[in-house]
Amino acid sequence: MERAAHPCPWPECQELTTNRRGCQDHRPARGAASRGYDVEWQKLSHSILIRRPRCARCPARATLVDHKIPLRAGGARLDRRNLQPLCGRCHWLKILAENAESWDLTRPYR
Repeated sequence: MERAAHPCPWPECQELTTNRRGCQDHRPARGAASRGYDVEWQKLSHSILIRRPRCARCPARATLVDHKIPLRAGGARLDRRNLQPLCGRCHWLKILAENAESWDLTRPYR
């Protein structure tokens, strides 16, 4: 049995879809590979962690590779000069600092 088409749930989108999560343009991407973290990224990040096992910001062991300049700000995805090994704590603090500028603290939390 085929589902009935309905409007995309995204505001101001008039596209009809049978998917409850949204039309093709607004449906959230699934999986890390769809966000750019494919096999090429996995190989590069693994090689960086092998060559530089310590966090770039503290003496802890690095557990992930971070883009110094975020991709959304124009940073290069696979350029080693834009990558740094970080521990989970330092990465979390970096992300908090990057996102703090865009937070609207006057709006109530839901």
